[in-house]
Amino acid sequence: MLGAVLTAILSLGASNAIAQSNRNPYVAIDRDLSRQVVRDARRPRWVIPFVRLMQHYGDVAPDVTLGAVTALSRNRRIPADRRAFIDAMRARLLVRGGHV
Repeated sequence: MLGAVLTAILSLGASNAIAQSNRNPYVAIDRDLSRQVVRDARRPRWVIPFVRLMQHYGDVAPDVTLGAVTALSRNRRIPADRRAFIDAMRARLLVRGGHV
């Protein structure tokens, strides 16, 4: 009985967190900006959506932006020099978030 109640409470909390993340428009914007970075990776304008993505760090849950930047730093479609820059910015996010 207690296990069923705990499971129900935990599932309610998880669904509530998912609903809140879906309500935040910046989550969808972050996804779009990540796609733009990959699409424009070989052009000089790639940096504009990346900077906008970094600016949203405080507008969404920190793990959302950190996850997007981590995925970009590992994406092989982005040239190595730009991945290195993205990885350096990821390190700054880790320090800012208190992970390091």
